[in-house]
Amino acid sequence: MAQKCDGSACFILSTLLPGTVVTIVGKSGHMYGPATFAFFDPQSCVVTLLEEDMTTPISTIILQLGCNDIESVSYSPEIPGGGGDRPTASTLVFGEQEDRF
Repeated sequence: MAQKCDGSACFILSTLLPGTVVTIVGKSGHMYGPATFAFFDPQSCVVTLLEEDMTTPISTIILQLGCNDIESVSYSPEIPGGGGDRPTASTLVFGEQEDRF
């Protein structure tokens, strides 16, 4: 039975391209990342991330988190001219800025 992926974190994760570097804060306050976004499964609401373990020898840890348990997702927008359908830093306009000084 499919779960309902609800909230802004689920929406953001459903639009990310594999390979995007993200930092995630869970509702528990635990921070994950920086990690590489690998996959989002809209049927189970689970996001899969790859994180490098800093022990020797270096290994990759697979993190799987439910998007409904995520407080925030941080990532850098795609480089302009790099393709994809996400907004780039140069196109993120939130309205006229006021002179507050």
